[in-house]
Amino acid sequence: MAAGVLAALGLGSLPATAGTSPTSSLSLSLCSPTGPNGHTFTVNIDNPYLPLSPVGRQWKLVGPDVGVNHLLVVTVNDPSSLQGRPDEAPSDVVFYKNAAQPVITSLVEEREWADANGDGNFTDSELIEVSDNYFAQTTGPQGGTVCYFGEHVDNIANQVVVNHDGSWRADGQSTAGTDNAPGIFMPIAPKPGVHFQQEFAPGVAEDQATVIGVGTVTVPLGTYANAIRVHETNKSEKDRGYKTYGPGVGFLTDDALQLFSFTP
Repeated sequence: MAAGVLAALGLGSLPATAGTSPTSSLSLSLCSPTGPNGHTFTVNIDNPYLPLSPVGRQWKLVGPDVGVNHLLVVTVNDPSSLQGRPDEAPSDVVFYKNAAQPVITSLVEEREWADANGDGNFTDSELIEVSDNYFAQTTGPQGGTVCYFGEHVDNIANQVVVNHDGSWRADGQSTAGTDNAPGIFMPIAPKPGVHFQQEFAPGVAEDQATVIGVGTVTVPLGTYANAIRVHETNKSEKDRGYKTYGPGVGFLTDDALQLFSFTP
């Protein structure tokens, strides 16, 4: 796999940018399940730029990161896959359990490997992170926005889980005791200049994003028109990096990692 894919990485191109200054900011209320204007949600996520349905859909991206090549595999899983795990359960996809309308989310797993020995073969590489991510899409007349309800992170070193740094839940509380909230991960109509908060767990997870460009992107899997480029930032880490998404396929690049396989 690796030799041909890594050789093709030079084909990648990013859409023209429109600067990083946001021209409008979306309100987190777009993803709020509570209050008089609270939204309803579905796990049938068909947002053109982040189509996270059905179960089994999978993306594979590969490329250089911090001196070595990384493989990132993103898979939409059935919540039953959490059965028997010591720190998670299928019920973890249920948020705001005590509300009149609890929110059921999808389960999206990310697994990342580092090719530490540099042989271009990921079958013997080091697994460095596994995260389960929880998403749901708003319904109704203003529906279509993909909302982010949290993640459970396993940070791994030498085949051992060393911590869960970065884990958060939208219906939980931050370390400062303030309430978390669902973030806006992908608006229904992302346009250059639009800014939104992807995570809202003060002191734990605070990623923000600005759409900075639209254009044609070429990755090892193919060429995609009308792709959007997103600049991610974080209060603590400042510049998080860049991602691109293509209509109908979703993930195209994650910084230098590029899509080489998509299972719809």
